[in-house]
Parts: sequence; C-alpha cells; structure tokens
Amino acid sequence: MLQLFSLSIVWTTQRRYGVIEGVEVSEGVYEVRYIVEKPSKPPSNIAVVAVYIFDKRIYESIDYAREHARGEVQLTDAIAYLVENYGGVYAVQLKPDECRLDIGTPQSYWHALKKSYEYAVKGGEIEG
Repeated sequence: MLQLFSLSIVWTTQRRYGVIEGVEVSEGVYEVRYIVEKPSKPPSNIAVVAVYIFDKRIYESIDYAREHARGEVQLTDAIAYLVENYGGVYAVQLKPDECRLDIGTPQSYWHALKKSYEYAVKGGEIEG
C-alpha cells in the first residue's frame, strides 16, 4: 500500500500546494483519484503536505514524470503516475489536535523554527 499524507486547508491558500481529489474510504482517509501541483483552480480543498511513504514503485514513477519549465521534476507528477497505473495511493488527513508547520517560504520557515524551539524549551503543544 502506498500512502500520501495530506491536510485539508482553506480555498484561499490552496494555490501554494498540490491538491488531490479522492474518495473518503474511512474517516480521514482518502483514496486518491487525481493529484495536481499548485493548480490555479483547485479541484478540492485537500492539500498535499510533504510527508510521504512509498514503496519502490515511486522510482519508476519519477522516471515517467515530465520536466517542468525550470528544469524540475515534480513529485506530484510521479504520484499521479502511481494513481493512474497502480492505484492504492491514499491521503490521510491530519487530526484537529495534530500540528503542521509550513516551511515553504522564508517567513513560514522562520515561524516553524520559532514554534519548534518554543516546543522544545517549554514543552507542550505547538499552536499555529
């Protein structure tokens, strides 16, 4: 079984993330039917976050992923290949008491460092 961990977020920030369409197969678990990287018109409000668990088929899938304008190969394209050719890709929604810290921009990375430090020094939960 392949797994892709994801988090549901609001529409207004959706363009910063890859997004899935899926079918909820149990509470908070979605079978991925479609995935796209940073869409201008998101097909859902379930954003992909960068915590992945794959089997060895991901390497074959990366070979089939296309190179984008800046010379990058998007992992999202490799995941789409897995979905289309193998299935068995699942998204697990974070629970309300779980915290995700974004590190996609210098500001959010700094925020995550501060929150991680506070957690390490003070203990307890990380809030926003």
